[in-house]
Amino acid sequence: QESRGLGDVYKRQDKVVLDVGCGTGILSLFAEKAGAKRVYGIDASDMADLANAVVIANKLEKKIIILKGKVEEVTVPEKVDVIISERMGVFLLYEGMLNSVIFARDKWLKPGGKVFPSEARMHISAFADKDYFRQHVMYWSNVSDVDMSAIIPHAWKTLFFGMIPGVVKPDSVMSPHFTFKTIDCNKITVEELQKFSSDFEITLNKTGEWHGFVSWFDVTFNGSNNTVVLSTSPQVEVTHWEHTRFFLGKILPAKEGDKIFGTITVQFSPKAKRNVFVTLEYSTDQGKTKSSATFDY
Repeated sequence: QESRGLGDVYKRQDKVVLDVGCGTGILSLFAEKAGAKRVYGIDASDMADLANAVVIANKLEKKIIILKGKVEEVTVPEKVDVIISERMGVFLLYEGMLNSVIFARDKWLKPGGKVFPSEARMHISAFADKDYFRQHVMYWSNVSDVDMSAIIPHAWKTLFFGMIPGVVKPDSVMSPHFTFKTIDCNKITVEELQKFSSDFEITLNKTGEWHGFVSWFDVTFNGSNNTVVLSTSPQVEVTHWEHTRFFLGKILPAKEGDKIFGTITVQFSPKAKRNVFVTLEYSTDQGKTKSSATFDY
C-alpha cells in the first residue's frame, strides 16, 4: 500500500528523497524505483546495517545512502525535495516517530518540498466485542470442569479494561466514526503534538450493549496529480497496525439513536517519550453524568 502511495503520487525525476526511520530500507528502494535521483535513509538501530546490505544487494549504493544514527545527530549533506517515513505506530502516535520527521522536515526539506504521508486523521467510534468478553472474562467460569470464577473480577480489571491493540470486526462497531484529530504533516509542530484534546459526539446505530471505544487512523499521500489514502479502519482489510481498543471495564446498555458525548485528551509521556496517555471522558445523558478513564500505552 505504501509502495502504491509513493508510486502513484511521486512520478517526477531528479528529486532527492529522505527516508526517516528507514528500517530495512524498503521505502528507500520504493522511492528510487519511483524515480528519485538520490535517496538518504536514516535509522538509529542496527537495522541500518541490514538496510545497507539490501542496497548493496540491489546494486543501488550510488543512489541510496544509508546513514546510521539518530535523526537529530546525523548529517544529511544536502537539502531534500521529499521526506518519506513509515512513522505510524499503534494509535498512530505510539513510538513518537512523527517528532523525528518534524525535526528532519524543519532542518532539511527544501521550500515547497513534500512530506509523505502528507496528512493523518484519527477517528473514534463506540464498539462491543462479545467474543473477546467471552474468551477473556467469562472463560474463567469453568475451565476443564474446574470452577475458576474467582479469577473473573481480576479479568474484568486487567483484560476488560485498558488500551489494548487488536482487531475489531466490522460488525462490532456500534456507531459512525468521529474524526478527533487531523495532522498536516507539512505544518504540524512538536509542541502541537505533545498534548491535544477534542470534544466528540457519536450516535449509536445498534441496540444491545457497548464495551468502550475503538480508534483507528488513515493517512493521505497528496501528490501533484493523485491522492492515495491508506486506511486502517475496521471496515477495510486488516493492516499490521490493527485497531486501538479502549475497554472501559464495564458493559453499557446501547440503544439505537442514543448519543455519546465525550472528550478525548492525548498526551505524550514526559518521561518515556514514545508512550502516550489517553483520557476519555464520556456521557450518555447530555453531559449530566460524566465518566472518565485514563489509559497509557
